[in-house]
Amino acid sequence: MKPGTLLFVILVVGYLGLEGYVASRTKYRMEPDYIFGQYTEAATAVAACGGFEQSVRDKFQSNLRYTRRRAAEALSEQNPGQSAAAIESLVAAQEATAQRTTAELVDSQGCNGTDVRQLITRFKNRARLNLPTGE
Repeated sequence: MKPGTLLFVILVVGYLGLEGYVASRTKYRMEPDYIFGQYTEAATAVAACGGFEQSVRDKFQSNLRYTRRRAAEALSEQNPGQSAAAIESLVAAQEATAQRTTAELVDSQGCNGTDVRQLITRFKNRARLNLPTGE
């Protein structure tokens, strides 16, 4: 086999291996509960620091409700024996945890901290998404 061909094969196999590794490490980012946590963090940061006109806030709240519903559905699928009230308490606990950690972040960094500014930017970006609003 020519050295160029062998190098090409090694590069392709290495690239595919790297892609597989990255996909396996970032799969959680597509989980509804992770996305709901991000929305909750952004909402908490904006509630603490203010900003954005009411139309942006309304659109964000609509998207937040949708992601909350999706997180509850995902938890219901993961825990088929749980009642609706138990699933709701799991979602509420996750929401409270995200709110608490974000409030601590705002307290420690202030509204001009880098991480807080990223959450506020996330709020604006997530408000732009066209998520379904129907029940």
